[in-house]
Amino acid sequence: MKRLLLLLFTALCGLLLSGCLELIRRPEENRDPSASSTPAFQSTVDAPSTASTLRDTTENLSAGNVVSRSQRTKRTRKQAEITRQVNEYALWCIDHSMWNEARSHMERGLVQDSTSASLHNNLAIVYEHFGQTAKAIDFYRRAGELNPGKERYQANLHRLEKLQQAVNDTSGKIDIFDLKRRTPGARRDPYQRHNPSF
Repeated sequence: MKRLLLLLFTALCGLLLSGCLELIRRPEENRDPSASSTPAFQSTVDAPSTASTLRDTTENLSAGNVVSRSQRTKRTRKQAEITRQVNEYALWCIDHSMWNEARSHMERGLVQDSTSASLHNNLAIVYEHFGQTAKAIDFYRRAGELNPGKERYQANLHRLEKLQQAVNDTSGKIDIFDLKRRTPGARRDPYQRHNPSF
């Protein structure tokens, strides 16, 4: 009896600790990203899109600011380097189960470069880990808007939305006896007493 209780206790502890030791894994390159059940963590840096660079240039020119091409390139390289460093440190924090540190570091990184799709995606992964699915969906959506060509961001968003829909579908109350009573033409319960009228 003691052995059985010890075995059950060990299994329960192992189950509880497995959630604490969770790691984010990158999907293999040759796999379909939407088939993955875990979010894809992006440690590389996304180059700013041509549209965002053009928009920034147009805004600067309309404001009377003349920005040289070398200044734009230098600025985007600097942003890319900052984003790369933030992502690397955040991944290290996550590997060492320092989720709060990773979150705060990525939030500070977003203050410096709010157009980084990889930072938005990775921050969404952290919020998803914390159970804040509404925030996670917002950040996944923003990552997809910033870099629509990246299938991983769309796959993460689609996977979380499907998971959220499944939770919503199964969280309602189901009363099979009530359904049986409401169904027209339903068969009578054989155990229900039938009192004929005399």
